[in-house]
Amino acid sequence: MKTQNVPEQHTFWLKGGKAIKNLQELVSHLETMDENTFKHHVNEHKNDFATWVEHAIGNRKLALRLSSVSTPEHMAHHIQDHLVEIVDKKEKSVKKPELPTKIVTPNVTKLSLAHKHERIVTSNKTQLMLNHPPHRIQSMHKTQLFLSLKQKHLPLELASYLVFGVVVGVALAILMLL
Repeated sequence: MKTQNVPEQHTFWLKGGKAIKNLQELVSHLETMDENTFKHHVNEHKNDFATWVEHAIGNRKLALRLSSVSTPEHMAHHIQDHLVEIVDKKEKSVKKPELPTKIVTPNVTKLSLAHKHERIVTSNKTQLMLNHPPHRIQSMHKTQLFLSLKQKHLPLELASYLVFGVVVGVALAILMLL
């Protein structure tokens, strides 16, 4: 996950000279930081990381969370949680892919899908085979057909489910008796 770098003048410099330019780099350094370096930046008088997050990153809410943290592990955890929240928000805002706009039936009748109403309009008597069936099909005569997903099970398939259930039941009964 790539996070945006702060401007060069807002780079955070750790004791020892290592530079931090974004939250992901801060997490990486916190995970390997020795106690002496951490105590130099976070003590009872200051919390340099919280101050940097508030002023350089511009995130007051995260800075408030970090200001009460006293270990590098907990600080890294809070920042990672924040980064995950950002990714989750971005994923929710991404639009889902739409269904295809054209369907070709076996007799080569082209049908267009109405995206919002999920409706197919046709004047022909056409058998449709759809991977993602819409909720209804409408003809020129205002006849509406509502589709439901029905699964056809072959007798052999049903028999195999029955045999499997019996075998599992017998095995469980034997285990219970032992």
